[in-house]
Parts: sequence; structure tokens; C-alpha cells
Amino acid sequence: MAKLNIVIFACIVALTSCNKAPDCSFESPKDKDIFSTSDSIVVTINAEDKKGSVTEVSLHIDNNLFETIKYTPYQFTIPSGTLSEGSHTLKATATDNEGAVGEATITITVNPKIYAVGDMYDVGGVKGQVYKITDGGKHGMIISLDNSIVRWSTDINATNIQSLDDGVANMSKVKSSFDINNFPAFKWCDDKNVDGITGWYLPAINEVVDMHSVRDQLDINFSSTERMVWSSTEVPTETESAHVKLFNQDSPILQKTGKLRSVVVIAVKKF
Repeated sequence: MAKLNIVIFACIVALTSCNKAPDCSFESPKDKDIFSTSDSIVVTINAEDKKGSVTEVSLHIDNNLFETIKYTPYQFTIPSGTLSEGSHTLKATATDNEGAVGEATITITVNPKIYAVGDMYDVGGVKGQVYKITDGGKHGMIISLDNSIVRWSTDINATNIQSLDDGVANMSKVKSSFDINNFPAFKWCDDKNVDGITGWYLPAINEVVDMHSVRDQLDINFSSTERMVWSSTEVPTETESAHVKLFNQDSPILQKTGKLRSVVVIAVKKF
């Protein structure tokens, strides 16, 4: 009887040890597929366990856990802008009800998207329209898709916020030296920096001039009949005023208006 029990136990151990890892494979994307930094990548995993059940499927990107799904369909979405330029390894793991793990690995390549002036930009939750490009279109500047009518500031006191070229510096000075709530045009732009998004600012006058020079290639839906656009540049010799640009005129002259006037504000951001 003891020998029979030993034989039965040995058979049970043998059967248990025969549990195989689940089958796991990528349905999409395929190995060596190529994407751009602006693409959202949908990853679909096929997982099956012939003798048991699959309890979870995980996606790893460059050996870092991205997400785990416990029910079919095993589909993951990698948002645009998540992956940097270059080669990336995607690994899928499927775990069954007995803890066995099957896996599959592919490699994909992410290339920079090449933009042109007028292109729409939609990466990582940031949306805008390209008005300037650098590095052959890999980088550049975008404008916000909306605009508003606000005052530059709530008083006419001198601020010494006078950079002609660097709106980021002008914005930083407002935020570090003043209460931004007293600078409605700056605040409207800064309010776009939410949910992990950063970098929106009120452009300096020469950045507005760049925008003005390609205005015929842009789809600016002005919120009113006003076509005068704020810059973040105070007029050095007339500190109750700030520089603006009239978008319905071709004049190369730097224009100005009083800070208390309600004028169009458009935010810009580097990409």
C-alpha cells in the first residue's frame, strides 16, 4: 500500500511539473516596425494557456513595466510623445493560473516627425499649429489653437519686462517678481500649463513678428474682430505700453498699445 501511495504521489508531481507557460505573441505592432514621435502606438497581445487560464498580461518597455491587463482584449496604448527617438524593446509577459510565465519580445524604432509651417501638432496632450521650424522640421514653435481678448496688465506701472526675443524670460520675470494675476495676458498663457504640460508662454515681440510673417499659412480663428496681438515685451521708452502686432497689416514697424487695452492673446510653445 505504501508503494502504491508513492507511485500515485510521483504521478501527481509529474503531472504538476508538466504545466507549460502560456503562449504569448505580438499581434501588433510587428518586429522592426517604424513609428514617429507623434504616433500613438496600439499594442495588441495574443495570450493563450492550453491547460489552464491566463490571469494577466503585462507590457514592458525597455525593461520597465508599462501596464498590466487582467482581461481580454490584451490591448495597450502608448500615447504619442511617450517614446523618445531611437530603438525600443517591447516585451509582453503572460502569466497563467499556476504562475507560469510566457513572454515575447520585439523591437520597434521611433523616428522624429518632420513638421512644416502650418502643420497641426498633437503630441502628449499638447495641441497647436506649427509657425516656425528648426532642425529641418524636427523642432520648432507652435501657437495655441485658441485665443482670447485680455489686458496686458491691470496697471501701467513699469515692469522692465522688455526682452524683444525671449518670451520665456519675460514670462519668468512676471512669475518671479510679480503676482501673475495682475498680468492677464501672461496668466492666460500660463493657465495652459496643466496636467503635466509645461512650456506655454506669452511670446516676445519678435516671436510675434515671426508668427505674423507666416499668418497666411496659419489657421488662426480670432475670437473677435480684433486683430491686434499682444507680445510680452514692454515698450522701454513708454512703460505704460507694450508691443503688439496688427495681423491685418503688413507693416514691419514694431507697434504698441496701452497695457490696459483689451487685445488678442495667443500662447506659444517650443517643441
